[in-house]
Amino acid sequence: MIMSEKYKRFDAAEFGLPSAGLRFELHPLAGTARRRRLVLLLAVGATVALAGCRGEAAGSSAGGCEAPRVIAEQAEASPGERLEISGTGFFDGCVDTSANGTPQGVMSVYATVAIVVTQDGSVVVEQVAVPVEPDGTFETTLVLPEDLSTEPITVTAPDIAGTEPVVLTISAS
Repeated sequence: MIMSEKYKRFDAAEFGLPSAGLRFELHPLAGTARRRRLVLLLAVGATVALAGCRGEAAGSSAGGCEAPRVIAEQAEASPGERLEISGTGFFDGCVDTSANGTPQGVMSVYATVAIVVTQDGSVVVEQVAVPVEPDGTFETTLVLPEDLSTEPITVTAPDIAGTEPVVLTISAS
């Protein structure tokens, strides 16, 4: 971009603003009050732009934090079958980060999680204390009862608010 010699280029960092590639030009005849208003306007704009959450949201939680999610290795199971279950995002709280990488919030991992399998509203399998790893993940194996009907089953962590369950179809044995 070609600039006239009359304008002075400023970088946001010169005014103590987060340097996110923000640059602006100001005519040298512009008064100090105008410069202050411009800097204030840019500061507010930069704050709003940088205040949003960022991250890869795999779930439905607000911002960029991942909702706790239960995952099954397969989409279909049979009565009596071993079912490999894992989970991600099992944190108590949320730490979104602003565009400059500064953490916003407090987050800790749950120590354990209860995993429950239901069919037609009834609990058919339950593991009450599955350990959660420091990265918010877990893995466990469940054995489905032999007397399951062919109705779908739901696997979830009911004690953790916002957990996304997984639904599996049951094939005839």
